[in-house]
Amino acid sequence: MIILMKNIKIIITLLLLLSISQIAYTAPIAKNSNIINKKPTLKVILSPKQNSYKKMTPIKFNIKVLDKNKPIEKAIISMDLTMLDMYMPNNKIKFKEISKGLYQSEVMFTMSGNWKLIVTILNNNKKQITNFDVSVD
Repeated sequence: MIILMKNIKIIITLLLLLSISQIAYTAPIAKNSNIINKKPTLKVILSPKQNSYKKMTPIKFNIKVLDKNKPIEKAIISMDLTMLDMYMPNNKIKFKEISKGLYQSEVMFTMSGNWKLIVTILNNNKKQITNFDVSVD
């Protein structure tokens, strides 16, 4: 009986540690239009915008950034791909400017499920974060 109680204590302790480690490794998810400047000033357009994307298929994403309908040049743009259904390691994609205010990068979703695309734009010491929710088949 004593050995059984010790084993139960060990199992409970391991379960608690496992649940705490999952909390510690859960990627933070930004709220929609979480603007560091407190007020969204940039318009962010993602394309191709689809109802669903295919897993393990390269997708060329374009991000157009406008300020009062004028293209923003020389911004630093990155995208964090965050899977909402389960923990995944960091997957940060950098974008390159291909024309005035238009940035491009290739993205590949590794699993089916719900994803949050967290787009960070740095421009003239200002930072704006915009999110897009997508589904992957």
